[in-house]
Amino acid sequence: MQAQIAELITALLDEKEMAVAERLDFLIENEREMWKAWALLEQILPVYWKIDGDFPYTLAPAFVYRPLYYLNHPHEFARNPRYMIFMMGNHLEGLLVKLLNLHNRPLGDLSHYLSKTNQTKLSSFLLRFNEVYRRTKHMSGDPFLETRLDQRTFSTLEAVYCLFITRNLSAKLFDLLRKAGKPLKEEWKPIDPEWSTWDSEEPISLGRGVIAQSEQPEI
Repeated sequence: MQAQIAELITALLDEKEMAVAERLDFLIENEREMWKAWALLEQILPVYWKIDGDFPYTLAPAFVYRPLYYLNHPHEFARNPRYMIFMMGNHLEGLLVKLLNLHNRPLGDLSHYLSKTNQTKLSSFLLRFNEVYRRTKHMSGDPFLETRLDQRTFSTLEAVYCLFITRNLSAKLFDLLRKAGKPLKEEWKPIDPEWSTWDSEEPISLGRGVIAQSEQPEI
């Protein structure tokens, strides 16, 4: 486990979160259990879509919810763990953009600015996560080596733990948005004790794999 990720696990996650992370990693790493991993992942992630007629749309603001769609692919945690962490960083950036009303700023700048709003502890954690996130943003290696490079940079377990680190930081930002009078439609659910022993391929999310458009208007 990389030191920066291990430090964030120790600082942010409790035993329940770590148990669910270990279960999700086990299901992902066992290819025959991938459908169970998918069902568990959809329990963990916030709802990021709505049904309009017969078609699901990504909720607004898309810069917050769209990355969650890309995280809803458990096989990619094994194949492209670096890309999954990249999407987690994008989600956190989106929340900070919404909270601070600052656009075209990277996660590090936004996290620094957050410290000016009496959120120095949260800002510190976000900056530590940003050190991990920055390593995911340089994806220009030899395309024939992409998978090997990806797996050498981050393991599946590290990506899964980063999901729970992101969950923790994101939940805090959702709370700040609510207190600032900018509540969003869907948030992370509390940890369910059943998740740590998850063994079901059901239920299947109505939004699985088919989000094509953003909810309008974008807000």
